[in-house]
Amino acid sequence: MNLNFNFGEHYYDGGSGSFLTNVLVAFIGAFLGLLFALFVNRIFEKRGKHNQEEIKKGMDIERIRYLRIILKSATKTAKEQVTHYFDLAELVRKNPLETQMPIQVASYDVWRLKNLDSIELFDSYIKNFSSSKDKIKDYKNIFGSGDYIYERLNEAKAQNERHRNFQHKDELFVRDCVEEIYLQIGLRTNNLQDTFGEKVTEIADYNYLSQFEKIYKSISKGAADFKKVRDLYLKPLHDTILENIKDVNFADSLFSVVKKALSRLENIEFNALEFAKDMGNIESDTQKAIENLNNQIEAIEKKIEL
Repeated sequence: MNLNFNFGEHYYDGGSGSFLTNVLVAFIGAFLGLLFALFVNRIFEKRGKHNQEEIKKGMDIERIRYLRIILKSATKTAKEQVTHYFDLAELVRKNPLETQMPIQVASYDVWRLKNLDSIELFDSYIKNFSSSKDKIKDYKNIFGSGDYIYERLNEAKAQNERHRNFQHKDELFVRDCVEEIYLQIGLRTNNLQDTFGEKVTEIADYNYLSQFEKIYKSISKGAADFKKVRDLYLKPLHDTILENIKDVNFADSLFSVVKKALSRLENIEFNALEFAKDMGNIESDTQKAIENLNNQIEAIEKKIEL
């Protein structure tokens, strides 16, 4: 009896059906792998988009926060400057013949607000105030109010500079007139002294003019006080010189210079009071615009946690 054992060798003929099965399995596996890859990629895309949205949202909030900071600074600066102009108006009214220097707030906050407007800020504002019925109008009012305050304060500053320049020129004219008056009086008294010698004190013209020499010396010490110049020197001369000076030509000549000086002082006073009126109106002119900005500050603080 012959036994034949063949180990390690096996032959299996699966036929064409087995090949198709393998191909189908491979195809399904590849398809499922593709679906899984697409699924994972989708998850990452959603996460990336979510992160971008969060970053954008954070940037929107930061822009609105910065807007609030500028609004608060701008309104504070505007109120301070308006108060200084109001105080200036009061000082001018009390003494229109005295030169007043306004306090200027050293800040660019109102200028920053004027130049803050941008597409990015507009987009951030609209997104954060999407429920507001007048969101676009409110946004425009912010910068409309800021522009108005900026222009009004600039106008006041320029007006103040013009007023000071004109007043300075008028004051120089009055000084020249007063010096000319003093010079004419001095020359006249010297001539009278040369003519009459020790008996000059008996001459009415000399005694009259000498008293104004003394007045001039008393009021010319220190800073120029045009109110004293007017009330103690020029007006008394104007009201009495024609009656107290016998030399008509000299009296007329001196009176003419006195008249010019008083007329220019009247001009200074009138312009100063008009200037004070304009400075006093700045508060009412800017009140509505400042209120608009304050309302926006409150709206932002209610909407965004700061």
